[in-house]
Amino acid sequence: MKLEKALPLLRKGKSIKRTKKSSTMIVKFVSGKYLNCKYLYNSGKEFDDTYYKFANEDLLADNWEILE
Repeated sequence: MKLEKALPLLRKGKSIKRTKKSSTMIVKFVSGKYLNCKYLYNSGKEFDDTYYKFANEDLLADNWEILE
């Protein structure tokens, strides 16, 4: 799904995810005002970014999913 459809669910407390070639990114709100992004790389490495800002390619992507 496109990000426009996923954002309202993100505001309701759901997490959204996008799979890229070498990683999966999971985005959620933390403390109601910060976006937290967790990168899960195919190599097994993980990286957390509490002050995530969407990149242009993320804004235009149509492969966002809702995590249950």
